[in-house]
Amino acid sequence: MTRLGDSHNTEGSARRPGARPPRSARADANRRPYPTAPNVSRVSPARPAKPSPSRTTSSTPATVWSCGSTPIALDETWPTQLVVKVVSAFSRTRDRVVVLPWPTNPSSTSDAVDAANNLGRRASCGSEVDWNASGFADLVVTSASPNQTTAELADEAVLTAARLLRLGGIFVALTHNYTTTGELTDHTGQLVTRAQFADLLYLQHVVALHAPIRDGRFQVELNDREAEELGRAQHRAAVRGLPSPHLRIHSDVLVFAQPHDHLARPLTPARAAAETGVIR
Repeated sequence: MTRLGDSHNTEGSARRPGARPPRSARADANRRPYPTAPNVSRVSPARPAKPSPSRTTSSTPATVWSCGSTPIALDETWPTQLVVKVVSAFSRTRDRVVVLPWPTNPSSTSDAVDAANNLGRRASCGSEVDWNASGFADLVVTSASPNQTTAELADEAVLTAARLLRLGGIFVALTHNYTTTGELTDHTGQLVTRAQFADLLYLQHVVALHAPIRDGRFQVELNDREAEELGRAQHRAAVRGLPSPHLRIHSDVLVFAQPHDHLARPLTPARAAAETGVIR
């Protein structure tokens, strides 16, 4: 006699109350999007074999470079400490390194070139490079001063770097955003966009700290001019009911790779006529 609440399968074997019946192979095979579908739907091959990671899994943080015990001046276009870290991280001994002066004065790059040469690299300033040469540099470094960078200059620097780099070469740009005019000027975003338009591969964004860390806190030392500017900015924000402005203590190090062989630029009609004698 079968009591109320007992359950049996079709073969007569007992099954625990509340347990689900085993899934049949036919039921697994015949997955249909709807009952009258003309064909059988399959599990997408793009579906991952392993379960997706838990939402609680922490993401990989952005790379952060500390400055050690010595602070780095914020107004330096070519801070030697950062140049040394960039050259050491993204090149090897005897590699060809080009220090691209755009949009800064070429004379300001001498310390950066010396720092790279002292690391055993073959470094030169971009103004000394043969502009007919291409695809020879292992590393191109530029520093975009925020008060000089414009979209046009960013385009020129990025396109020049793309032409100079060999296949697999690295382009590094030092820059940062600023708000001295009261509005955010996103030079970091500008350079990333221009580099991707030039078909460079965006590899990494490094946060380079300018302030040392002591006892778990940033040690920021302001000179008189910086303290005065910060005070004025905080006063303007308080009067207008805006959030207090933050103090910048880092630069952005943007890293790109050249995934292609450089193709020679097509001759202009005038140059082609001079070389071939044919006017097109």
